[in-house]
Amino acid sequence: MPDRISEINVDERFIEMLNNVLDGVRTLREAVANGVSGNAFAKINAIKDAVERANFELGSYLIKIRDAVEAYDLYMMVGDNIERIAQNLSAAAYRTSMLLSKNYQMPEVLKVLALSMLDKLISQTMSLIEGFRLLSVSPNKTVEVLRNVKSLEEDADDLYRNTELKLFESSTDLLTAMLIKDVIDRLEDSADAMLRIANSLYYISYLRS
Repeated sequence: MPDRISEINVDERFIEMLNNVLDGVRTLREAVANGVSGNAFAKINAIKDAVERANFELGSYLIKIRDAVEAYDLYMMVGDNIERIAQNLSAAAYRTSMLLSKNYQMPEVLKVLALSMLDKLISQTMSLIEGFRLLSVSPNKTVEVLRNVKSLEEDADDLYRNTELKLFESSTDLLTAMLIKDVIDRLEDSADAMLRIANSLYYISYLRS
């Protein structure tokens, strides 16, 4: 029999990690919107470190209770993808701080697209947090929340393609273009990781039903 107390504990740890990620996305969005990096990279890098520690600790805990947790492999995949998103955010923040430190002004069309991608990530993260909260209350409702994550990921893909196109149409120099492309690559990869978490959460909710 699955250990429900252990599972609820794991859910709470994932919610905590996702709340950290949410803070990171919002911090990066603020830096891009205001055109000032400030201490954004330091804050997001600290969030990345916290998520990595939390995932290591959670992984160690899951190994100890593996026989009591039916969704062990799915939980491990969720933790690894949350960590990947935190690492992407740190890398994107570093490159953004490099651009802003040189007083680079992102063309308005690129800025709008980048902010839109960050907004999609914020919405995805909030949906995943709600999905984990519903697991112990109403697993069936978790599935309804997860549909939103998939829709947002498809929107993020469209934005990514448009941003690439606008980037290469701009008069930005090669080095700056490479930095911007790496930022949007990290954001798009994070949206994909959100979808992978949602897929794992879907199967977890099925096991809980």
